[in-house]
Amino acid sequence: MSTILLIDDNDDIREIFSIFLNMKGHTVHSAPGGREALKLLNTVNPDIILLDIMMPGMDGWETLCAIKKNPATKHLPVSMCSGKLPDIEEINRYGSHMEDYLVKPQELSELSNILVSITQRYIDRKGEMESLKNEIQEHTLINEFYNCQKKLYILEKFSRFFTTDPEKTESAIQKHKTRMKEIRDALNHPVLSGGLELQPEKLCVQHDAVIPDIQCIIKHEVVPENLTKWT
Repeated sequence: MSTILLIDDNDDIREIFSIFLNMKGHTVHSAPGGREALKLLNTVNPDIILLDIMMPGMDGWETLCAIKKNPATKHLPVSMCSGKLPDIEEINRYGSHMEDYLVKPQELSELSNILVSITQRYIDRKGEMESLKNEIQEHTLINEFYNCQKKLYILEKFSRFFTTDPEKTESAIQKHKTRMKEIRDALNHPVLSGGLELQPEKLCVQHDAVIPDIQCIIKHEVVPENLTKWT
């Protein structure tokens, strides 16, 4: 299974994650903040990073940028995970750096499959990009195409929540779709023909979050059905 780096300032979340995902066969490393995570990445090579946003000191966006600026870690897939919804400005600014954006609370029973799905999507995208770059010299356009694709995926995933300015949301979505079509037409490669059809997974936002009792999980080595959410 996957090696996961969890970055979150909440001690309970980190412990619950480690217990549950270890039970699912994953290896979990955790850090309470951005600086600790960057230090840990000197010795750990995760398959995916799950990154909280609202953390004291170095927040999630700063941590994300630091990971992507470092040549040794910029290739690592990162999914943000926060109790707040992203806004359009955040997606436009940081969307090319993240593979997904999860909203707390998540159902623990679904979390392992979600992370596996995100990791596989990253692997598939990376394989497509490498294949294209072996055939096409316009590497900058290829990178831009897939960066637009990632932003578009997250914009469409959360579009129904951007109710205060729907025209702005639609404008942002159409901007990325238009640019992707321009690049696709310019490169004229069949691999890119389905690039606009990537559909975001169903988003389920819960509002009745509950943090499971850690001792109960440790004692029974299972997550009770009524204690499967985390915040």
